[in-house]
Amino acid sequence: MAKPIVLIGGASGAGKTTLAGKLKAELGLDHFIGTGFIRAIVQSQTTREADPDLFSMTFQSPDPVAHIVRQARRLHGAVQSCIDRAHREGTSIVIEGTHLIPELYHDAAVDLYVVLRAPDAIAHAEWVRGDTHAHRTIDEADLSNIRLIDDYLRAEAAAYGVQTVDPQQEALLRALIGSVVR
Repeated sequence: MAKPIVLIGGASGAGKTTLAGKLKAELGLDHFIGTGFIRAIVQSQTTREADPDLFSMTFQSPDPVAHIVRQARRLHGAVQSCIDRAHREGTSIVIEGTHLIPELYHDAAVDLYVVLRAPDAIAHAEWVRGDTHAHRTIDEADLSNIRLIDDYLRAEAAAYGVQTVDPQQEALLRALIGSVVR
């Protein structure tokens, strides 16, 4: 089996973490990391004063799209280092996160890059408030901002030719993954 490098972008609550975990387990991939954890590592190397955008939630910003873009650009080097290491070591990895914006990753040297589309508003609210972030409180304004980020990611994916996928389209996702796992 090939050692694929897979990127899964999408807004909070789109199913990125769930899908990445399934892929790692079902395909026996070596590594799985979220850009939120990469952000935490980068935060440990800087200060709130030097990098204020890294220390706040994007969906709680007055301009959540501009905020996610600034965070994504700041984290790009660290994410790219993970991709480079996977290539160098011949290992597989799934990297998932809202920070994987098409502007920065549409031409990344990876086997697959998809952006997950958030489900309808009701299902999305349930997913965002689900178990993967048990200590995070999401109000209606936050949810509205997360949906703005989803709209942005979808539009950017279309502009850069990145495939968007409904996370509930398991057959399509499996076909996409099957195309990179040879």
